[in-house]
Amino acid sequence: MRALPYRILLGALFTLGCTDTTSPKRLDGTWRQDFTIPGSIVQFTLTTSGDALSGTGQWTGEACCSGPVTVTGNVTGGDVNLSLSFVADDGVVPPRTETFAGQLIDSNTLSGYVSGSSGDPAPARYRRVR
Repeated sequence: MRALPYRILLGALFTLGCTDTTSPKRLDGTWRQDFTIPGSIVQFTLTTSGDALSGTGQWTGEACCSGPVTVTGNVTGGDVNLSLSFVADDGVVPPRTETFAGQLIDSNTLSGYVSGSSGDPAPARYRRVR
């Protein structure tokens, strides 16, 4: 009877070892970018189809405007690449595109770099909100 707890522990460890934490499906859900600027929000819902990612959401600028964001991308191994297209509801601010290159560092955090029209990459982090 003493071997039973060890068998249960061994079975649990085997199950964890066989779990694919980099599976594209692990990206399905709603994500929000971490910002240090109050009032700025980028939030979108991702879905996967094979290695392809797509989604839609909303963005808001601090003391500016807001509008929809469309997301496309892919995941290869642990690498996540996204293209985010922003459009302003007011039509005054021109559309823009940003790219994100990073990794899923835990089940609820994407971490990497985002590049806009300036081309200079800046650190970026997205957290799963649901």
